[in-house]
Amino acid sequence: MVGKRSTDNMTSWTPEEDRKVLQLFALEGRKWGRIADGLTNRSPASVRNRYLRIELGQQARRLGLAKNRCAACGHPPPMQTTQTLPHVKPLVLSVPDPSSPLS
Repeated sequence: MVGKRSTDNMTSWTPEEDRKVLQLFALEGRKWGRIADGLTNRSPASVRNRYLRIELGQQARRLGLAKNRCAACGHPPPMQTTQTLPHVKPLVLSVPDPSSPLS
């Protein structure tokens, strides 16, 4: 294919690629072809789309509008602790007593 890159080997974006896109964008600006040349198996269109996705996510986080929020109350998810959201009641499971007769 003349002027196009193969998309047969498309893979998920890695954090390293994201960093490289941001670094190259700082150097090259919106020269998506030049940025794509610095990456393996990435087209200028996919680089542009990825950059815009990264920017959109950064803006949402700055504004406190990141998607990663509770649908019921809008709170961000608790970090990896025992913290719970104010509207969520802890789930308590009761185990039947094996010595009591079943009703």
